[in-house]
Amino acid sequence: MVIKRKTRTCSFSFNYKRLLITFFFSIVLSPICTPFSTSAQYIYTDLNPGVDWHIYVHDINDKGVVVGDVLFWGFLYSEGTYTELVLPGLDNAIPFGINNKGAVVGEGWFGFGIDQRGFLYSEGTYTVLLPPGWNSAIAYGINDKGAVVGYGYDGISQGAKGFLYNEGTYTKLLPPGWTYSWVYSINDKGAVVGWGYDAASYPKGFLYSEGTYTELAPPGWDFVSACCLNNKGVVVGNGRDVEFDSIFKVFIYSEGTYAKLLPPGWASATASAINDKGVVVGYGIDGYGKHKGFLYSEGTYTELAPPGWVEVYPSAINDKGIVVGYGYDGSSVYFRAFMATPSL
Repeated sequence: MVIKRKTRTCSFSFNYKRLLITFFFSIVLSPICTPFSTSAQYIYTDLNPGVDWHIYVHDINDKGVVVGDVLFWGFLYSEGTYTELVLPGLDNAIPFGINNKGAVVGEGWFGFGIDQRGFLYSEGTYTVLLPPGWNSAIAYGINDKGAVVGYGYDGISQGAKGFLYNEGTYTKLLPPGWTYSWVYSINDKGAVVGWGYDAASYPKGFLYSEGTYTELAPPGWDFVSACCLNNKGVVVGNGRDVEFDSIFKVFIYSEGTYAKLLPPGWASATASAINDKGVVVGYGIDGYGKHKGFLYSEGTYTELAPPGWVEVYPSAINDKGIVVGYGYDGSSVYFRAFMATPSL
């Protein structure tokens, strides 16, 4: 299925009080608020491997190879062809990340959920990822140098801990004094982002680079998490702006400065990914209570939704601007997956 769509416009207004508050936050948080684009066009492709069940897609590399799963069975999609991801010794597997060399990471099980392990699959070679002494592990991100990040349980204390795997060596990722950590993304320079709970049980994001941890928490926000970063070191995350309006929003962090994102008129927003051009994709709830996807680029928001779909959750974007995601298409009780390719 190949379909085209233009995004709709959305208007909004400021009152005097909101204008003063916005001016204040422009100093401490650099808020961003712009209308939707009406010019961006996308060609939408339905990614359906021919099964009647929930379909999820998780990542796409710059060559257009997509990884996803159907009922815990992993697959790769490339140029119209689906390839089942069968890994020796694993009863099932879910791929979460793929780099530009085609290496795939994810989680799998021995005994259908009894024994959880991370995995790395590269050039026909399968490697189980489990830090020594740990009970379980999930691999979420991989860079083009083959370094992998994820999280699991160390068998010592309750709560998740992050890890970095690089050339056979594991490093635990947990900011000093913190109790838990979840790690999702690593760039080609080896910088890592994730989130967790500090010593005061306050949820924060963090950036780990060259042995140094940086806490990520926009002023006045709580429930802060960091999900992803690009090769320029720009971080994207999510949280609740309790000091302003208690709405869940997206933040961008770059060189010590925060900016916040919320599509005009929407009730909430959550980021999923950022590419090296700084384009952010995510999803949220609009002013009418509908679940929609969005793309943010250089001050402009674009709504992402194949025509007729009633819920949309973009999950990844590559450096060519191709977006993948999933949602309900309005005709099935199961999730369907899509690819959105810029037509301009």
